[in-house]
Amino acid sequence: MKVDSNNDSVVGSTPSLWNPNALANWSLLLTPLFGAYLVAKNYKAMDKLGEEKKAMEWFYIGIAVLLSAFLLAPFGLFGVSMAIYIGYLFSWYFMSARKQSSAVLSEFGKNYDRQPWGKVLSIGIALNVVWQLVVNATL
Repeated sequence: MKVDSNNDSVVGSTPSLWNPNALANWSLLLTPLFGAYLVAKNYKAMDKLGEEKKAMEWFYIGIAVLLSAFLLAPFGLFGVSMAIYIGYLFSWYFMSARKQSSAVLSEFGKNYDRQPWGKVLSIGIALNVVWQLVVNATL
């Protein structure tokens, strides 16, 4: 795909993507797991399978981080688990989310087909609520 520099539009067809900036913002509320998964889906739609694999690695690391937070909290190490989580959040944002935002902008400009947010936000919110209920019930 080539970007027309006069109007930031893409010459040819573009894949349907979730806006990388919006998904990074939603990830602040719904965990970077949400964002890492959608970043991977965006890369898959862009036919960048190596980048998709790296994004899924961030997703799996996020699962480990959340499970460690869950396991460390009963031992009075909630502060340590939150520090690990915040470190993961910033690392994911700067090493994955921003990278995709730049890639989408350089490859497609600002005009590309957008994926709808309704379904994925509903799923993300539901999973977040379930996670909070499980954590509160067990701690």
